[in-house]
Amino acid sequence: MPIYLQRGIIPKKRHTILPANPGFRQNGIYEGIHYEEVVTTAGFSRAYSIVYHLRPPTRVRKIESLTPESQGIRAEAPLRELRHYHLKTGKIAQEGDLLSGRIPVLQNNEVIISRCRPKVQMRELFRNASADELIFVHRGSGTLRSMFGSLPFRPYDYIMIPRTTTYQIEFDSIDSPSDQGQMPIDLLIIEATGNIEIPKRYLNPDGQIRLGAPYCERDFHGPMQTDPIDLDTETPVVIQANGQRSRYVLANHPFDVVGWDGMVYP
Repeated sequence: MPIYLQRGIIPKKRHTILPANPGFRQNGIYEGIHYEEVVTTAGFSRAYSIVYHLRPPTRVRKIESLTPESQGIRAEAPLRELRHYHLKTGKIAQEGDLLSGRIPVLQNNEVIISRCRPKVQMRELFRNASADELIFVHRGSGTLRSMFGSLPFRPYDYIMIPRTTTYQIEFDSIDSPSDQGQMPIDLLIIEATGNIEIPKRYLNPDGQIRLGAPYCERDFHGPMQTDPIDLDTETPVVIQANGQRSRYVLANHPFDVVGWDGMVYP
């Protein structure tokens, strides 16, 4: 479980007013307030973060379904005899962006393991509503941007993205192999319907990572707080749930967060 973090401006108590202009009151009423959103991974019984928006995050202008072809989803292979397979993924060609370029290699009802070598930057914001995502960066660097702030990454990093997190990844360079002699971005993406968390065998009774574990708290890095994106314009977000993708057009940009705290974040 990630450690508790606090970024930006938040009220002293949960579920209380965070004024938009604390110094201005008229007839005992604040000029405006921020809008609180509770982000959880499995309802109110599991970890959560509380974020504060400039505008209500629930405003949706329209919703449209995306066709399977535009989702990059492959049809299931016909049933065959049980046997070993050598999956040679080292020479996968560059294709699409971080979403359309995902090539599922192994999958069942609990997990989808994909390889991805994106050819272009992400065009839209994305939210996986039914699965945690773990991205291993074999090659490439860049920044993950979400309402929690900016999270830079580099080769050999693991990026853990909790479900319901709206994000966009911006790569520093996305050149093809022939450009400037660089190798293409290379990612391994795991989508898990169960929560991705630290195995209990790696934790001591106090919840601290054991000394014999392969990693420790020093290896975890949360996002850095950035200025809220104050755009009251329609913003599309691709949302994935139960194997289907839809495009939600929000009334404003969802990264309009002035502060947050909790234990759910990339």
